[in-house]
Amino acid sequence: MIHRITLNRRRLLGANYDLVSGITTTWVSGETLDTQWTNANQYPTEGNPSNYPPPITPINVSGSSIFNQNLYNKSITIPLELKFEPTDYSEGIDDWVGSETQKAINSILDGEKTEYISEYITDNNIGLSIEFRFYGGSYYGYTSEYDKPSSANFSIPKDYKFNKFTKSYFRLYFYDKNDSETANLLFTEDLPVNPTPTAEFKLKRLFWDKDDIIMKNTYNNRTIYMEGKFFNANTGQVQSFYCPPTTISAPIGVTQYSDITNRGWRTSPIVLINPNNSGGEYYFRTEPNADGGTEMGKITLSEFILT
Repeated sequence: MIHRITLNRRRLLGANYDLVSGITTTWVSGETLDTQWTNANQYPTEGNPSNYPPPITPINVSGSSIFNQNLYNKSITIPLELKFEPTDYSEGIDDWVGSETQKAINSILDGEKTEYISEYITDNNIGLSIEFRFYGGSYYGYTSEYDKPSSANFSIPKDYKFNKFTKSYFRLYFYDKNDSETANLLFTEDLPVNPTPTAEFKLKRLFWDKDDIIMKNTYNNRTIYMEGKFFNANTGQVQSFYCPPTTISAPIGVTQYSDITNRGWRTSPIVLINPNNSGGEYYFRTEPNADGGTEMGKITLSEFILT
C-alpha cells in the first residue's frame, strides 16, 4: 500500500497580507524527495517579518527527507481509498456453495486400470486357486463337490446344460479393510460356473488403478480384502461365503464368529505387489501367514451360516 501526503505551505506577506508565495510538496511513502526545503528558514523582506517566530530546528521525517516545522498556515491532505462492501454474507455464501458443490460432484479421477497377474501362474498351476465350499448337512459337512447333497442343490452332471446351473455365478467382493462396518467396496469380479465336479476356479488377473499414489510414490504394497457370494439361479438365493480354517466342518456360532481373534476369518487378504519391488511387473498374491482358509496360492471360502 502506498500512502500519499500533500503538504501545502502558504505565507501571507506584506502589509496587505498579499499571498507572496505558495509551495505544495507531495511526499509518497517509499520514495525520496528530490527537493529539500532549502529555503524553509528564509524570511521575505516585504512587510513585517517580525510577525514570524524564529526558525525551528528541522526534524527528520524519513531516512532521506528533512522537513522544517516552520509551517504556519499549513494543511495535510491524506487521500484514502474507501471501498464499501455489502454487509451481508453473500461472499461467504458463494464460498459455501462452491465447497458443497465440490463435495456433491466428485473431482475428476483418472480411471485407467492396470492388469495385475497372479504370481502363481506356472506350467502346472494357472492362477490363484479359489475354492467354494457349500454346506451339505451334518453328514457331508462342507464340500465343494456339486454332485453331493448340499445347499447348492445341483444334480451333476445332468444340470450342466440347464439355465439353473449355467445362469448361476460367483461374485468376489474386494474391500479396502477387513471391517464390515467401515470397509469401502473397491471393485468386484464375477466367476461363471464351470461344468466341473467341484466349485473351484483359477483367478488369473485383477485390475487396479494405474495412478495409485502408493504404487507410484512408495515401495509399499497394497493389501485388499476379499469375500464371495454365490448367485444361485436354481434356488433364487444369494449365498454368502467367508474364510474360516479348512478344519471347520460345520457352521459356527455367533460367539465364535464375533471373537476378535477370529476376525481374520471374515475376508481373505490379497496383496497387490508394488511394481517398484518387482522390476516393473504387476503381480498379486495371497497374504503370507494370513488367518483362516488363506494359504499360499489358494483361498478356501466356506458358506456363511451361523447357528
